[in-house]
Amino acid sequence: FLDDEEEYVVAEAARAINDDFQILGAMSSLAGILNKRPWESEALIRRIINANVTVGNDRTATALITYANTTSSPTAMRAEALAALGQWAKPSLFDRVDGRYRGERNKDATFVQRELGAIIPNLIAKGGTETRQAAIAATAGLRLMPAIDQLSDLLVRDADPAIRAAALTALKELEAPGLEKLLRTAMNDRNNNVRSRALALLPNSSIAPAEATKLYAEIIKDGTTGEAQAALSGLSKLSAPAAEALLEDLLGQLMEGKLPAPIQLDLVEAIELRDSSALTDRLADYETSLMTDANDLGLFATALSGGNARSGRGVFYWNSSGQCTRCHAIFEYGGNVGPNLQGVGSRLSAEEILTSVVRPSAALAPGHETVLVTLKDETALSGIVLERTPEYLKVKVGKTDSKTIPAADIEEVETLPSSMPSADGVLTRREIRDLVAFLVTQKGEAH
Repeated sequence: FLDDEEEYVVAEAARAINDDFQILGAMSSLAGILNKRPWESEALIRRIINANVTVGNDRTATALITYANTTSSPTAMRAEALAALGQWAKPSLFDRVDGRYRGERNKDATFVQRELGAIIPNLIAKGGTETRQAAIAATAGLRLMPAIDQLSDLLVRDADPAIRAAALTALKELEAPGLEKLLRTAMNDRNNNVRSRALALLPNSSIAPAEATKLYAEIIKDGTTGEAQAALSGLSKLSAPAAEALLEDLLGQLMEGKLPAPIQLDLVEAIELRDSSALTDRLADYETSLMTDANDLGLFATALSGGNARSGRGVFYWNSSGQCTRCHAIFEYGGNVGPNLQGVGSRLSAEEILTSVVRPSAALAPGHETVLVTLKDETALSGIVLERTPEYLKVKVGKTDSKTIPAADIEEVETLPSSMPSADGVLTRREIRDLVAFLVTQKGEAH
């Protein structure tokens, strides 16, 4: 089937070979078709690349290098091949395609370092952003030290801010000489994403903690939201009295309602990451003050603003812990157990969306509220609320039947807990913030 003329058939064969428990005896054959012909199916190409990683010898490494260097190959898949090569010495314990645990597969990367190192300057210099970023990351993963000069030049001169940010990260991982100067260069970059990357790397640099704290304070006060968030992340890692004092001041602003909403969660996380009983005790007192009733959001309220909608899309569609699409759909993609979330951003506020995510029983969507009704004659029935008025309650009983109950006959109506699990403890607060930011954008049009 790997030789079939129909690419769909080849892709299905690749799924059978690679996924779940794998057919190890066929992995080499799957790996060998990478450069056999121009493939189009991303699902197929990812499995072929993964097979080359699994086999893991000089032949498969050469195949991946050849594919990554073929400009006619899909950009995203060239980047995937480079990402696999960058982790050649120590691949992930989990499968690159289906996430199944594969265990340690450590290999000698000498051959890959030599062969990929010979062409990596050209891959870094030319092509699309995604491929160039992957090539830059591979230099760090493979410890290709000769690339340091090229990366340093990119940080100063490249027109693409994503490339400048990637170059800075790689320089940090390669422990490039003069890293302090490179970080200062990046902090003066014209693009806020590059500046944010520099701020995130600052705690582990050679810049004095007290001076770094001053830089963070300035950014939190006058920088963009992204920069301020990165500054708080970096500040959490600084061990200095000045850093502690700055966090204490910011916590005071939060408690007084003066801290900008988009960075409130970042401050909470920064405090939680520090070993400071004084700060954590004050934060706990603040959380207690927020918990006015059983449905209050508490510190989850800090996830209402500042999220990344693009990252939230990833949480909704692909997060293995949340698994949102098992029950919910947007347009046609996803399950139908829970409400369809098409246009949810037009129907609900950010606070209502957040409440439904972390306190699902407090925010049941129409058609998804299950009640237990006790009648005055002491009989009881349960069903899904279809309509509720002062005069009657209409519930769906069983799969198709409905029953209209006069209000005068009802002794008690108890709303049963939602079948949807709370995201509390399943997703991080940051993932919840991003998910809310994504769902708020769903205004009824395809995204």
